[in-house]
Amino acid sequence: MTVKIKQAVVLCGGLGTRLRPFTDQNPKPMVRLNNKPFLDYLFDQMLDNGIRRVLLLTGYLSDKITHHYGTQYKSLKISYSHGDVSLDTAERLEHAADKIDDYFLLMYSDNYSLFSLKRAISAFHIGQSLRLYLSEKVNGNISMGEGDRVSQYNPDRGFSADYVELGYILVNKSRVFEYLTKLGKSFTQTIIKCVSDGTVSAQISQHKYYSISDPERLKLTEQYLNCKRIILIDRDGVINVKAPKAEYITRPEDFVMIPDTLMAMKSLSAKGFQFIIISNQAGVGRGVFTQQQLDSVNNKLRSIMINEGISILDIYTCIHSWNDGCECRKPKPGMLIDAATKYQLRLDKILFIGDDIRDVQASINTGCKSALINYDKMSLENSNMVPTYMAKNLSLLIDEIIVFYNA
Repeated sequence: MTVKIKQAVVLCGGLGTRLRPFTDQNPKPMVRLNNKPFLDYLFDQMLDNGIRRVLLLTGYLSDKITHHYGTQYKSLKISYSHGDVSLDTAERLEHAADKIDDYFLLMYSDNYSLFSLKRAISAFHIGQSLRLYLSEKVNGNISMGEGDRVSQYNPDRGFSADYVELGYILVNKSRVFEYLTKLGKSFTQTIIKCVSDGTVSAQISQHKYYSISDPERLKLTEQYLNCKRIILIDRDGVINVKAPKAEYITRPEDFVMIPDTLMAMKSLSAKGFQFIIISNQAGVGRGVFTQQQLDSVNNKLRSIMINEGISILDIYTCIHSWNDGCECRKPKPGMLIDAATKYQLRLDKILFIGDDIRDVQASINTGCKSALINYDKMSLENSNMVPTYMAKNLSLLIDEIIVFYNA
């Protein structure tokens, strides 16, 4: 039986002492990033994941939150459970128990990472107490056992564990709330008990996570959440004429731009867009041509783009052969994740343009949107992959791209 989650519950009652002086006059989730409260970003993420109700567990300066939002944010209905600033996390949850659904998404008010509720729910079973969302970290506080089971959770970091928890927790209320304050005031104690019962699973995030817990992290998070006009784009068949099947572009003189793509990229560049190229080049790994030859072709591409006033921020290529088992060959996510990490890209607000169904799959695997151009109709019809946008050529998508990045 699939669990249904329609409600998010957010812990936002703390004093935010590490974020002072930003929290002298405002509660932590109301600190502004890019001219809007951090809570706005969390609310938008909830809506993107299909959640339409949120319960805020408030404490410190709670009136600042209620006066700003009231009971509605866009199509998201907001309710509140106010508690004294002295209450810890388990106490806040217990205090609000009658307002909380049987299954819900528990979130912190100071962390942000790309998150798919649909993917998390697909592996969350009724017999489980919790499903955590983890990130790899040296000297973490969580260890994994077989499969996706959490084997150890320690409140103190640095005990030779590989993961930390990000604050996107699927909760089975009936299994979890019987513990809460019986084990201590902090929800951490409840997690530890559920882990010892063997009823906690986890999903490992492939994305970097961000936080507003202190001023330094706040600055980095603001940069990350500031949407950038950067487009990820495939090379062969999108930017240049593709080589015949089973062949490669191995010489600069064989590199021929697609006129429509060049015109569209110039038009987008004039509107402030920059590009990162993401390309599979298995011919190097197969010994068909060398890395030096690939570099020569890419240098010609760069030269053309410079002359046309088009900004190419970077070129990522997977040179591995089909059977090498790498994590970078599309549709695997490696190149897109590397680009996102380097350039602080919020991938759910980024478009990847390709001509192959593997480009669409790579987009889905990383959480970004996809545009498919110059595609093979047969391969599309035989696939269940659905791109965000489709067109015969790139110039036909210019207006939709601009609207997407302005949203």
